[in-house]
Amino acid sequence: MEQAIKLSFVTTFALSLLNLIIYFVLKRIWKKELLETMTLYWFSVVILFLIQTPLQSSVDNLIIALAFSLNVVPAAIIAKIYQNSFDEKFNYTKYLLAQIAVMLTAIIMKNNGFSFTQFCIPIVVGVLYPVIDSIRAYIKNFQKATPIHGILIFVFIYSIVTTFNFAFNRLSTDPTVIWWGWVTGSFTYILFSSFLPFFVLQEIFRVEEKKLTGIIENKTKDLTTLNSILSHDISNALQVIDLSVMRVIKTEEMRHLTKTKNKINETLALLRFVRTYFKNKDRPVPITQIHFENALIQSADSLKEMADEKNVSIKVTSELPPGVEVLFDENLFKTCIVGNILKNAIKFSHSGETIEVKAMKDNSNRILLRIKDSGVGMSEDQLASVFTKEGKSTFGTRGEIGTGLGLPIVKELMEDHGGNIAISSEVNKGTEVILTF
Repeated sequence: MEQAIKLSFVTTFALSLLNLIIYFVLKRIWKKELLETMTLYWFSVVILFLIQTPLQSSVDNLIIALAFSLNVVPAAIIAKIYQNSFDEKFNYTKYLLAQIAVMLTAIIMKNNGFSFTQFCIPIVVGVLYPVIDSIRAYIKNFQKATPIHGILIFVFIYSIVTTFNFAFNRLSTDPTVIWWGWVTGSFTYILFSSFLPFFVLQEIFRVEEKKLTGIIENKTKDLTTLNSILSHDISNALQVIDLSVMRVIKTEEMRHLTKTKNKINETLALLRFVRTYFKNKDRPVPITQIHFENALIQSADSLKEMADEKNVSIKVTSELPPGVEVLFDENLFKTCIVGNILKNAIKFSHSGETIEVKAMKDNSNRILLRIKDSGVGMSEDQLASVFTKEGKSTFGTRGEIGTGLGLPIVKELMEDHGGNIAISSEVNKGTEVILTF
């Protein structure tokens, strides 16, 4: 009987070690987070065998019971994998706190004369807490559970029974009881070895499908956005150009050509902006050190003609120390960040107004860029949806076109570069945009 118990132990340990090696190799090849978690699971199982085996001959039953409580580690790891498959948030802290509580309870019970079986009960419950919690997750998410979810629930229930059996009978002097405890305990790991690979593959495919679905959704939004730009904003601009050309032909008044030229410039600027944004959207951002003040001045200078045509001034000031640099893609900084916000400011400013651009450091020594106009401003409703990427534009004070995507894109790019954007506005009092780099 003793030899059979040893054979059962060696078989289970060898099986766990084999699983550890397999998942470690797969993790290195596939580089999937789930395979890394599974490697950690089997590693914890192997460690527990190495810790608990020398304690079988311990004279202190409390030490054996406390060592058994370490089984909460692989139980919690399996629970994490299982509950994440239902997109439930997982927190190890609650299991850790519960286990500390039951270990203290077991110590107090032992010191007050309770038997091994009695002070072992809270520890067993603590070990099984993650498993029981996973059963709860299955019941809650039954509608979207797969057959492999149901099979693992069977394994979980079986592990609950065997955990109680194994914990209570491991100190028995009856060889038959000891044998039964080892066999049922070992069989739990055999079941996990049999069914977990199917579950892991299912989860990997589910996660990859979710990623692909997200990519498809983003691409669909991009196509919708482009359709909105092409069908609405550029279409409107071309209609104005067509009308202006017709007037030139009919009246031979060359003043209409100025309006045509301005609309063509606006349309070309819009197309350049769209091309720059979508060209860089799915590429690694080529971040470099750029001279902040120089890049800022160059951005403002590039829009001087547009501002002059509307009799709007751009005043750039800086309180930054000379030579301050920032990590950013220079093209995106000039075109899609500063250029975008300045175009908006010009668009919604009236003739004779001044746009103030000021660079400084905040209390955390980060670079702040304030761009303030005194134009038409926004209502509370407009301000609440200003970062919504819907492709809806608002005409400027002279009918200028836009995409309605400027600020949402600025927000996206700023966050991609580790910065942020804040905006405040009042109707007929202007708008202030604050960028933090």
